[in-house]
Amino acid sequence: MNILYFVLTGVLLFFVLQLGGRVLHALARKNAFKPAVLKLFPVVELGAWIAYAFWGARVLFGNMRYYEQIIAGMTGLFVFAIAWYVFRDYFSGIMLRSEFKLELGQMIKTPVAEGRIVTLGQRFIELENERGEKTRIPYAQLSNQWVSLPSEAGKSLSHHLVVPLPGPTDPSVLKGMINQAMMGMPWVIGPPPVIKISKNTEGQTLLEVSYDLLKEEHALVVEEKIRELIGHQSHS
Repeated sequence: MNILYFVLTGVLLFFVLQLGGRVLHALARKNAFKPAVLKLFPVVELGAWIAYAFWGARVLFGNMRYYEQIIAGMTGLFVFAIAWYVFRDYFSGIMLRSEFKLELGQMIKTPVAEGRIVTLGQRFIELENERGEKTRIPYAQLSNQWVSLPSEAGKSLSHHLVVPLPGPTDPSVLKGMINQAMMGMPWVIGPPPVIKISKNTEGQTLLEVSYDLLKEEHALVVEEKIRELIGHQSHS
């Protein structure tokens, strides 16, 4: 009976919050209050579901011997989840700003948007395109994505690398390793690299990587990193 009571209450809470959200959005469109108030509603939703979770734990496990340990575990889980949500953008921002040397006024291109940096916040970056449209992007959304920076001369240098593969390799694994590694190389700019595995006329397997560089002298550094990955994958 307690389980049924718990489930029905959850369903009722879901519909109440959905209705409340729609009513608030309708009132906001009629200028009944400042639109900024809508930003508080997700916090209210989160608080309601957390309260529901603890109430449900009391209903379902209140008579159990280890009820206090269950509540302590739930509290720790919620604290960890909230801390991860709050600080993931903060720490991702530290890494991105350090790795790419981001500055205000700099032009960058990302999978989400491209434009000039107008804000470098603690948890987000804001870009403005040529039409004056601004896009706010959380740092965590860019942590595993490509970020293209303009070269100092205003153009990139294309480079094509061909490396023979020593022995049997897993093409998909090798291509994934190289692509992931090159994402974090500050010398590589422009679009993602084009990685191909083919065979020459003698039947030898070749790795071909095409990418853009900031400077010509960086080619040797990138090539060395790629050869290290090939050696690591061939011995694994």
